[in-house]
Amino acid sequence: MKKNENIFSWVNNIPWGRTLRIMKVLLILLTTTLVSFASGSFSQSKNFTFQLKNVNLLEVFEQIEAHSDIQVAYDVSAIDVTRKINIDVNGESVEKVLQKALENTDLSFRVMNRYVVIIKNDEISELASQQQKTVTGKVTDSSGQPLPGVTVVLKGTTTGIITDSSGKYTLPNIPADATLVFSFVGMKAQEIIVSGKSQINVTMVEETVGIEEVVAIGYGTMKKSDLTGSMASIGRQEITELPVYSMDNVLQGRSAGMQITQGGYRPGEASSILIRGQRSLAGSNAPLVVVDGVPVESGLMDINPSDVESVEILKDASSSAIYGSRAANGVILVTTRRGKEGRAIVEYNGYTGIQYTFERLDLMDTPTYAEFVRDAHRLAGSYTDDTKIFAPWQLEAITQNRTTDWQDLVFDRGFQQNHTLSVRGGTENTKYSISATLLEHKATVPNNDYKRLSARFNVDQNLSSWLRVGLSFFLSDSYKHQSVAFANVIKNSPMVLPYDEDGTIRMEDELGDRNPLYDMQRENSLDETLETRILGTVYGEVDIIPEHLTFRTTFSPDFQFTTRGKYTRDVISSASKNGGKTLNTLYESMLTYHDTFFEKHRVHLTAMYGVQNYKSDSYSIVGRGLPYEHQLYHNLGSVEILDSWGTGLSEWALESYMLRANYVYDDRYLLTFTGRVDGSSRLAEGKKYGLFPSMAVAWHIKNEDFMKDVDFLSELKLRFSIGQTGNTGISPYQTQGVLYKGDVYSFSGNDVRFFEHGAIPNPDLKWERTLSKNLGLSFGFRNNRFTGSIDVYDNNTFDLMMNRNLPFTTGYTSVLENVGETRNRGLEVEISSINIKTPNFTWSTDLNFSMNRNEIVSLYGGKDDDVGNNWFIGEPININYYWVFDGIWQLGEEEAAAVYGATPGDFRIKDLNTDSKIDDEDRSILGSEEPSWIAGITNRLQYKNFDFSVFIYTVQGTQHQSVYGASGYLDLLSLQAHAYQDNIRDVEYWMPDRPSNKYQKPHIGSQTMNQIQSFSNTSFVRVKNMTLGYNIPQDLISRLRLSRARIYTSVQNPFTFTSFGGYDPEAARDFDMPNYTTFLLGINLTF
Repeated sequence: MKKNENIFSWVNNIPWGRTLRIMKVLLILLTTTLVSFASGSFSQSKNFTFQLKNVNLLEVFEQIEAHSDIQVAYDVSAIDVTRKINIDVNGESVEKVLQKALENTDLSFRVMNRYVVIIKNDEISELASQQQKTVTGKVTDSSGQPLPGVTVVLKGTTTGIITDSSGKYTLPNIPADATLVFSFVGMKAQEIIVSGKSQINVTMVEETVGIEEVVAIGYGTMKKSDLTGSMASIGRQEITELPVYSMDNVLQGRSAGMQITQGGYRPGEASSILIRGQRSLAGSNAPLVVVDGVPVESGLMDINPSDVESVEILKDASSSAIYGSRAANGVILVTTRRGKEGRAIVEYNGYTGIQYTFERLDLMDTPTYAEFVRDAHRLAGSYTDDTKIFAPWQLEAITQNRTTDWQDLVFDRGFQQNHTLSVRGGTENTKYSISATLLEHKATVPNNDYKRLSARFNVDQNLSSWLRVGLSFFLSDSYKHQSVAFANVIKNSPMVLPYDEDGTIRMEDELGDRNPLYDMQRENSLDETLETRILGTVYGEVDIIPEHLTFRTTFSPDFQFTTRGKYTRDVISSASKNGGKTLNTLYESMLTYHDTFFEKHRVHLTAMYGVQNYKSDSYSIVGRGLPYEHQLYHNLGSVEILDSWGTGLSEWALESYMLRANYVYDDRYLLTFTGRVDGSSRLAEGKKYGLFPSMAVAWHIKNEDFMKDVDFLSELKLRFSIGQTGNTGISPYQTQGVLYKGDVYSFSGNDVRFFEHGAIPNPDLKWERTLSKNLGLSFGFRNNRFTGSIDVYDNNTFDLMMNRNLPFTTGYTSVLENVGETRNRGLEVEISSINIKTPNFTWSTDLNFSMNRNEIVSLYGGKDDDVGNNWFIGEPININYYWVFDGIWQLGEEEAAAVYGATPGDFRIKDLNTDSKIDDEDRSILGSEEPSWIAGITNRLQYKNFDFSVFIYTVQGTQHQSVYGASGYLDLLSLQAHAYQDNIRDVEYWMPDRPSNKYQKPHIGSQTMNQIQSFSNTSFVRVKNMTLGYNIPQDLISRLRLSRARIYTSVQNPFTFTSFGGYDPEAARDFDMPNYTTFLLGINLTF
C-alpha cells in the first residue's frame, strides 16, 4: 500500500484547475491551427459595418460569423453573458471589432486565418511562461545527412546559434509562440513556429530552380510558374561557381540564345553581347542592362559578381516589351544582394592566381626566313648571293644563326587577385547589405593592367506597416593601362636585336619598326584610363490598400567621370588627353495592384511613368613636342605643335508610359498584355513617340485534371507570345544638320574658316522596330529532377536605320533613313538534370543549345544588294565576300595559268562565270562570322565535402578573316635591296622542287588578291573552367566562429580545340593580345 502511495503521490500535487484551463486553451489553439492549415490561406481584408445596442459578447461573435467566413472559438464559462455593451463599427476589420468588444474585459483574442480564439489574459500569460523553454534539434539535408553550420535564429531578434558538426543545436528561453528561422548557403530558408515544442528537427531543401521560384521580370517579380514569356534565370550558385571578376564572363555560355564574344584579352576589356542574333545595321545591337530596376549605359563590366543575387535574361517581346524602345536586343536584369532579417552574416570571398599564354604562333626563325627571302629572289631570277639581298646586320644574324623570338621575350607571367568582404543582416524593419571589392589584374603582356576598387550599399527600411523606403549606392574607381598595339610582337623581324651592346632597350630597329619591349616600358609609352562612377537609387513605397495596391517612386542618378591620357616617347614625342563627365538620371513612378477573386482568378496590374535624361560633356586635345618629357600628357598647353583640340556636348531624353496586365485562371490559363509608349528626343518632330505592345498566353497542361495522375510529369507548360520592341541606338543629332570645321581660306588678305555640312539631316527619321514571335514549351519530370524548355522564335526588324549614299551633286555623302529589314529565326533548348543523388554523392548537369539564322530581307527599301558593305538580300549580315581559293597552279599548267596572268606557284582563283578572267563577278560568299550553333554544358559533382565542376563552351560554324590565323602574306613588300616584309608563319610554301597545293610561292612585291587565303574556320570547343573545392568540416572551424569555410583551386581556359591557326578563335584578331590560361587558389568564408 505504501508502495502505491509513493508511485501516485505526485498526482495529488497537480494544480488541476489551472492545468485544465491551459489544456483547454491549447486544444482550442491546436484545433484552429490544424483547421486553418487544411483550409488554406485567408486574407483578413473583410470589413464589418453594423450597430448593436445592449447586447452581450456572444451576440457580437454571432454577428461576426454571420457576415463573414470567420468562426469564433471560445470557452462559454469564460464569457460574462450578463455584461451588456453597445458597439458601432463602420468598414472596420475583425481586429478592430474585437478590440472594441473586449475593451475593459479580461479577455484577449488570436486571429488565425478564418478562426478567432477568445482567451483569458491570465491564461495567455500562464501559457507563455509555462511554455518558454529550451529548444533542441537536429538539422539534416534531404538525404538525411547532418548539416553543420546552419544558422538558427529567433525571428525578429539577433538571438541565434550555429549547428555543430552533427547538425545539432540548442536554444534556451524560447517563447512558445516564437518562430525559428533556419538558413544555410545553397538551401531554402525555413521558418518553423515553435508551438511549445522542445525538440524541432528540420530537413533543409536545396535551393533549386522550380516552378514556384520567384524571378525578376522587370518592374516587379513573379512566380516562375506564372511566366508567359521566354526568359532564362541564372541563380546565385551559377554566378559564384566561376571565380571571374566580370559578369560577361559569368554569363557566357550559360543561357540559350545569348552569344557573348570576348572583345579582346586586355584587362578590363568588355565583351560584345547578342541576344537572338544581330538585328540592326546602323543602330546598337547591345541588350539593355538593368541593375536593381535602373537601366545602365555601361553594360556589365562594372558589376561585381560577388554582389549579384540573380540574373534574368528577357528574350522575347512578352518579357522585354515592358522596356519598349530599348528592348529590341533583349534585356538583362541584374538583381544585387540585399539584407535579410536575422543576425549579421559576414562573408569573405577571395582568390589569387597566375596566368600564362601557352599558345605561340609558328613564325619563321632567322635561317628559315633567310631561305624564304632567297627563294623569292630565286623565283624572280634576281638571286646571286646573300650580300646582294641582305644588309650587313642581317648577314651577321644569319652567320651567327641568331634569332630573336619576340613572343618569348614579351610574354610574361600574369597575375590576378580579387577580394570581396560583405556584411548582410537586419531586423524586422531594417535590412542592410554592404560590400567592398578590390580587384587587380596584370596581363601576360607587360604594361597591360587593370585595377578597380568598388563598394555597394543597400538598405531597406520599414517606417511603418504601410510605408517603406530604401537606398542603394554603388561606387567604383578603376584604372586601366594598355601598351601599344601588339602587332610588332608578331611582325618584327627575327633578325633584329632588341638591345644595344650596352644592354639598353632599343627604341627602333634598323628598319624603323618600334621595339615592343621599349613600348612596354611605362615611361616610354603610356595609355591609361581613369574612371570613377557613382550610381545611387532612392525609393519610397506606400501600401495604399495593404496586400493589394502599392505605389512606388524611384529616383536614380548615375555619374561617370572618365580621363584617358596617352604619351609616346619619340624623336618628337606626342601626347593626348580626352575625357569628360556624364550624368544619367532616371525618375520612375509605379502603381501595382494584385488580388485573387473567387479563389481561381488572379490578376496583377502594373502602371509606370518614367523620365530619363542623359548629358555628356567631353573634351579632347592632341599635341607633339613636349618641353618636359616627365610631364607626360599633363601639360599639353605647352606643346610645340597643337594638332587638335575641342569640346563636345551630347544630350538626349526619354519619356515613357507603361501598362502591364497579368491574369491567371485556376493556375491553368495565363494571359499577359503589355503596352509601352516611349518618346525619344533623338527622333524627328512628329516621330518621337512610339507604341510597343505585346501579348502572351500560356497553358499549364500539367494542372489539368486529365494530367494530375501522370506522376512522372511535374511540369508541362505551353507558351506563345507576340509583340513589338524598338531601337534608337543612334547619335542624338541624326535628325539635325551638323557642321564640321573645314579648311582656312584667304580672302582679301584675311583668313576665313569655313564650315561644312556632314550627313544631311533627316526630319522623317522614326523608330526602328522589331516584331517578335515566340512559341515555347517548359517541362519537368520526376519532381523536377529533370527540367527544361524548348523555344522557337521569329524576329523581324523593320524600318532599319541605314546610311543611304547620296550623289555628289547634293553636297552630302549620305543620309540616315528607315529603309531596311532583317530577320532572325532560331531554336533554343535548355535542360537541367540531377543525374545521381545519394547521401554522399550528387551529379547534376546544365545544358543549353541554340541556333540562329540571320538574313537581310531588304535594303534601302528594295531588293538590291549593297556589295560595298558586303550586304546581300537573303544572306546573313556579317558575311565574308571574296574570291574563291582553288589551290595552287602547278608545273605543267603554265598555259592555263597564263590565261589569268598567273604562273605555277601562284594561287588559283575560281573563275565562277567561266569568262577566262578574274574580276568582281567572280567574288562569292565564303562564309559568315555568325555561328551555326552555340552551346554550353556544366557538370557538377559533389562527394561528401568535396565539389568539382567543369564548364565547356562551344561555338560552331563561324568564319573570320585572319592573316596569321590562316597563311600569312607570302609576299615581299618591296623590290628594293635589303627590304623585306613582316615576319610570317612558318609554312610549307610552294617551290618547284617541293610543290604544295595549299600555300603559294613567295613573291617580291605585293599581290592584289593576297588575302584569298586569310579566311579561316574559327569554330572551337573550349573548356572554360574546372574547379575543385573542399568544405572544411564544421567541428574544425566552429571555434573560429565560422559557419562555412571552403577552399578551392580553379583553372580557366585550360583547353581549346580548334582548327584555327591563330592565337584565339574567339577574338580571331591578328594583332591583339592573345588569350591566357589562369590558375587560381581561392577561399570562401562565412562568419
